[in-house]
Amino acid sequence: MKIPLILAVGLTLASALPSVAQTAAKEADGDTFLSGLGSYQSLQIQYPTIPLTRNVRANECGYLRVRTSTTRPITTASNLSFNGGASFVISSLPVEAAPRCSQGQLSGTNLTPSAQLVTSEGDVYFTGLASFSQHEVTYNDLPTLRNVRANTCGTARISQTDRYSITAGALNIVNREDGSAVLSIPDFAALTTVSGGPICRQGVGYYSTDWP
Repeated sequence: MKIPLILAVGLTLASALPSVAQTAAKEADGDTFLSGLGSYQSLQIQYPTIPLTRNVRANECGYLRVRTSTTRPITTASNLSFNGGASFVISSLPVEAAPRCSQGQLSGTNLTPSAQLVTSEGDVYFTGLASFSQHEVTYNDLPTLRNVRANTCGTARISQTDRYSITAGALNIVNREDGSAVLSIPDFAALTTVSGGPICRQGVGYYSTDWP
């Protein structure tokens, strides 16, 4: 049973034990709150509507490499963009030997590499760039990821920022330790809006009266 409580901040809240089921709601400013989590549970937030972006620097020879990895896999079907330009599929790139750099000059077997190429190992290269220049690579088919930790009350806040801004679309929350699904929000725009998120005081969670 929820017990009305007046906190010093002047908000009327209700005290309750954490729910067994995971619940999500958002404030009017878009900050999202989760409840029913484990104390200090480590979460990974996945934003399918915000493609993963990396900042990469070219080397002294004016090329950069984007490696395939377990966390950022690159296959022939992967879709990338470079510096905000048009997207392209890896299978459309020429397969060439990786360029090599020696004392600021291209060396090795590929002295005239294509502007964009992929090696037989699956690494992507961008060439013809200014030495040590900064560039942006976007993985259009991978979501932006964000790590969040719940507090001792089993609640967590996912704040809106310039980098992590969402008004519609899906939002997926998984357990960072094992990758298991915690909660899926199919459409952020339809998420319940509440007057205030949970407050944790000395291990006790306090919830607004309109918390779902």
